[in-house]
Amino acid sequence: MFKETKSRSVVKTLSWRALATLTTITLVFIFTGKLAMAVTIGSFEVVAKIALYFFHERMWNKISFGRKDLSPFVLWFTGLPASGKTALADSLFIILSEKKCTVERID
Repeated sequence: MFKETKSRSVVKTLSWRALATLTTITLVFIFTGKLAMAVTIGSFEVVAKIALYFFHERMWNKISFGRKDLSPFVLWFTGLPASGKTALADSLFIILSEKKCTVERID
């Protein structure tokens, strides 16, 4: 369960556009044989598509289609003293934290 931040969207946008722009420059160079033209077209393309991708990502963050929210729940460990409840709770806390779940542990 996470909410994507604007800074994460920006980093994803830039990394994707770098790869895509290199592809555009390469294709234009292959078809025309002119490096200056390939770089010029790539430059115009990168600016336009960075803006389009950023707003596209932000728009999809506001749309709930295809997204499943996790409902909060409580796990309550009960049992005899020294039966392993604390060890089990500690292990589960670590596993869920590593999966980026929001977890509270009360002992």
